Amino acid sequence: MNVNGKIRAYTGITTAITDGTTPFYVGTSTGSTQTSMITTSTGSLSFLGGTRTIINSGEFGSGGAQGNVVCALDLGAIGTLNSGTKGATYSINSGTISTNSSQATAAGGSFTIATGAKLISSRSGNGVCAGVVTSANTNIAGTVSIEAGGILELTGTAPAIGCTTFTYNGTVL
Repeated sequence: MNVNGKIRAYTGITTAITDGTTPFYVGTSTGSTQTSMITTSTGSLSFLGGTRTIINSGEFGSGGAQGNVVCALDLGAIGTLNSGTKGATYSINSGTISTNSSQATAAGGSFTIATGAKLISSRSGNGVCAGVVTSANTNIAGTVSIEAGGILELTGTAPAIGCTTFTYNGTVL
């Protein structure tokens, strides 16, 4: 699934109420929506395009680590994720991802920041889905790689990454 805008997903019954200009939604829950959207290990949730908030807090509930998460924003674009996403594998191929939430892989899944890409995380914490990078099932992802020319910028007070192998040929700030 390619996302060129903002993603919102809810489970349950949604009732729309409007004030004439702005719709309000009540009776919703973010639940495990990602699990029902990407249901195979070969599918992917891909964030593409220009600068924007991709996920607002409370508007998306990532489920189990289904499929793969791919961030391939335009050169110089910044995508903001105010909710966690999970994938069997996770890669930031281009652009910058800014987040305050945990980004997770399947147990033993890989997480890659490619050449020219950047992850800025204000996340603090340790444990299952609490660290900057973690696993959806345990607090241990597989290999976290920062390729030459890739950047991981940690701005949280106590950032943690749970992984079996940390390979950094890029920059960690």
